[in-house]
Amino acid sequence: MTLTKLFFLSLFLASTFATEIQPKYLNLTSIDIAKLFPPLSNIDNIEDFFQLKKAQVAILNEYAKVLFAQINKYITDQGIDPLKMQDLIESFQWTIFSGEMSLKNGFLAGINTITGSGDVTFSYTYPVLKLHLPLSFNLLQLQYDYKIVFMNIGPSGKLKGTVKGCKYTIDIDLDLTTVRAKLTNFKLNTLGNLKLKFEGGIVEWIVNIFLSVAIPLVTPIIALVLDGFLEPSVVNLIQLFNNFMDQTLGPPLP
Repeated sequence: MTLTKLFFLSLFLASTFATEIQPKYLNLTSIDIAKLFPPLSNIDNIEDFFQLKKAQVAILNEYAKVLFAQINKYITDQGIDPLKMQDLIESFQWTIFSGEMSLKNGFLAGINTITGSGDVTFSYTYPVLKLHLPLSFNLLQLQYDYKIVFMNIGPSGKLKGTVKGCKYTIDIDLDLTTVRAKLTNFKLNTLGNLKLKFEGGIVEWIVNIFLSVAIPLVTPIIALVLDGFLEPSVVNLIQLFNNFMDQTLGPPLP
């Protein structure tokens, strides 16, 4: 059995040692997490990958397609999608007039549309195995209940929006001398294209004023919600793996 197979097998078994997972990210407490990972036998020449100590790279795009599809199904089955978004209140000024916008009961859907956004690779330079995982969300959709007080009018209704082209980069290192993994890079490369639309009670001429308030108000919240889901999920999975290796091999030598 190669070290790669040991790595993934350990991820599966390590999930049984988790005791408490916050609901905002993937629940990995069940051994069924093993079903997320396609068989490594589907990767060409995986048996020969570690035979030499020279630098090597394996492109795993086809494997990643199957993996992402199964992760998306798992997210749906766990009821994680959609994610809640926090309530927001923002005061604003337009010429001599002031107003206030409140957004409540928000949610972000489409967390189960994860796909690759570039080559997914294993690179191996002794003694470190690096997993490079560029991913994106195909389509995110958000909705809030809004209420606005402005110029003695108080329109209310639904604020709806879409986000296309949201891309992340995740890098994980596995040190083969200690058989321990760590997250080395987690980055939101771009949030993508955000489009918002107010529905109910707003006259056309005033929409642009309110959009100029809503877009910078909502944009960082979307990033926070996605980060709060994705990064803890990855960190938790790595910690489960390391905990399992501690119990299997003992603590790493100093």
